[in-house]
Amino acid sequence: MSLLWVASLAIWAVIPKSLGFYYYYHLSGIWLCVALGTAFHLHGTGKRARWIEWYALGCLALFVHFYPIISAAALPGPQAFNRWMWFPSWR
Repeated sequence: MSLLWVASLAIWAVIPKSLGFYYYYHLSGIWLCVALGTAFHLHGTGKRARWIEWYALGCLALFVHFYPIISAAALPGPQAFNRWMWFPSWR
C-alpha cells in the first residue's frame, strides 16, 4: 500500500512544474485513506481506540481551518493568505 502512495506522489515529483494544485494529490489521498483505515482497523483496539477518535477530530479541525484555501474561496484582503503560512519561507 505504501508503494502505491509513494508512486502516486513520485509522478508529480519528477514532472518539472512550478505550480501545483490540490487535486494533483487526489490519487495519493485515496491510497493514504485506505492505508489509514486499514491501520485503524488492525490496531484500533484496547487503549488505542480513543486515539482514533482524537485523530479523526484533529483531521476535521485541520480541514475546517484550511477549507478557505483548499476551496479557493475569496479571501478578505490581499495578504489574508498569510494566516495559513506556517513557515516564513512560504511567503
